[in-house]
Amino acid sequence: MCNYKKILAGLTAVITSVSTFSVCGVSSISAVNSETDTVRIMSIGDSITHGYINGDNGYRKYFNYYLQQNGITNFDMVGPNNSWSNNSTYNWNGTIINYDPQHAGYSGYAIQSTGGRTGIQETIFNNTYSNNGVSGNMLDAYDPNVIMLQIGTNDLLDCQLDGAGNRLEELVDLILPYVSDEGEMLYLASVPDIDAEIRNDWLGNYRWKLGYTYSENPEAFSEAVQEAVDNYNIMVRNLVAEKQSEGYNIGFTDINSVVDMKSGLDDGCHPNENGYACMGKLWAEVLTETYFGGEFEEETPVVTTTKATTTTTSSTTKVTTTKATTTAKPVTTSATTTAKPVTKPITGDSVVLNDVKLGESYDISAYGEVKSVSFVFNCTPQYGMNGCVAFGNWELSKNYDASMLVDNTLTVELDKSYDSLTIHKWYGDAQLESVVLNTGNVSETTTTKSTTTTIKPTTTTTKPTTTTTKPTTTTTKPTTTTTKPTTTTTKPTTTTTKSTTTTTKPTTTTTKPTAATTKPTTTTTKPITTTVTTSSSDSKTVVLTDVSVSKEYSLKDYKYSDIKKIIVKFDENIGYGFNGSLVLGNWASSTSYTNSDMKSDNTIEFDVTGAYDKMTIFRYWGSVGIESVTLVY
Repeated sequence: MCNYKKILAGLTAVITSVSTFSVCGVSSISAVNSETDTVRIMSIGDSITHGYINGDNGYRKYFNYYLQQNGITNFDMVGPNNSWSNNSTYNWNGTIINYDPQHAGYSGYAIQSTGGRTGIQETIFNNTYSNNGVSGNMLDAYDPNVIMLQIGTNDLLDCQLDGAGNRLEELVDLILPYVSDEGEMLYLASVPDIDAEIRNDWLGNYRWKLGYTYSENPEAFSEAVQEAVDNYNIMVRNLVAEKQSEGYNIGFTDINSVVDMKSGLDDGCHPNENGYACMGKLWAEVLTETYFGGEFEEETPVVTTTKATTTTTSSTTKVTTTKATTTAKPVTTSATTTAKPVTKPITGDSVVLNDVKLGESYDISAYGEVKSVSFVFNCTPQYGMNGCVAFGNWELSKNYDASMLVDNTLTVELDKSYDSLTIHKWYGDAQLESVVLNTGNVSETTTTKSTTTTIKPTTTTTKPTTTTTKPTTTTTKPTTTTTKPTTTTTKPTTTTTKSTTTTTKPTTTTTKPTAATTKPTTTTTKPITTTVTTSSSDSKTVVLTDVSVSKEYSLKDYKYSDIKKIIVKFDENIGYGFNGSLVLGNWASSTSYTNSDMKSDNTIEFDVTGAYDKMTIFRYWGSVGIESVTLVY
């Protein structure tokens, strides 16, 4: 049985977006006649789309089955995988399912090529495919009417959190022009949870963000992984809402809500047969009602085992599913009920609410007409921040970033009265100090906090009694102490000569540390041994030896502001490969590398475009060591 963990969040959100609000941009999609119009459907994703575990097409066979049970048969699954056939069979507890196995799921793929993984974006758009006499990228060749996209699990497994939202948005922006006509649609799905207790062997990269391994702190490690999954899924949901508001044909499907981490996963990451069946049912339910314009009815063989590979006696039960009528909030970690401050202000142009927590919903109906709301943070983070504020039942939502803060305050003007508010922070180290409800002149209340009446909500974290929510704890960044060893290191005598070599800047990405994670707690030291070499004409190089991975080194004695390039020379212990990142400063610059970046002399070159007084070389997997690091001026 498939239990919805979050009040049918995906189904309700998609139905609301497509059927209720014309502003979402998908209301123009006409109901498709399933008897006359052949609909080309492409499933795109990673190993969960491919069907990893038993190799029998995962959720897609159940998706086919449930569509057929609802009278929808004139559809064609398309894609380059399994393209030699359009008919396969599967024995589901005695019921024979006939399904079309074609798809575009690829095991191990990430959103984009990163950290040594192949990207689904490059696979779709950088390769050439041929289908029925048409050649081009995957979408040109197969021309799908409906795209079901679920991607991001491998980015989460590798702790590739920085920039994940940007990578996904870039991929979505590339796909949307291909589903811009009437009768075309992109559905973007959340991803299942990851069970760190079972799958911590695949989560090794988190130690470099957290500063500890699973075995050292299982509870905190598991919470950090869960928070990463939750934040990613919230970002997916809000990306869909943003694109809908811009008029694109896009919907959201909350797969995470139907795959239980303990009963729905086979190996802590990939669904088992019960999990895949729940996925297929939800996908079919969403398309039946929001694309084909029907009413979903469930006819399911009684499941007696999680691995439905043997034939057993079966019976069928027909169930009519009643949909929730409330709009699901695009939040997976906050409570669904609102906390209500019990004291109502009598005088003053504004009301200050203290002890307001991020991710919680608060009832503000008692305060009359609120013209604007100011969110006061304790600081404007050095490396930025972003998030979203929502009013009512997500009737109004506004994204924000650090550039919108004035005196550490974000002010949002309201177009009408709303009965509740919620503020989310996706990234950044700032903490929310208070929320000011401005009922008078906006310009006065945003600058004069001394005239306000302070109200303290008596209930701020009310949880619904029927829904289990995940904790919204935030892992704060530890204070990193930079010290030098007591051993005195003699500065090298530097000989400067001229060189005619030129420096070519590689296309690297500078990222900032992900919010709600910690950096490794390290002590900054100097390299133990330094030697000086000179190259041909005008470049000076300093060679640092005895440099180890995951150890922070001070560059203050080496004219760090003049460094133009860093060359890392690895030893011969390459094995089956390796990857990692070079971090400069206090995570001000982070550049990923893999063994494929290494030259024939075992070196990898990194261009330096700023002044950084610290250096750390992380190796995420592999056993290769570092022979030396050369600073080029």
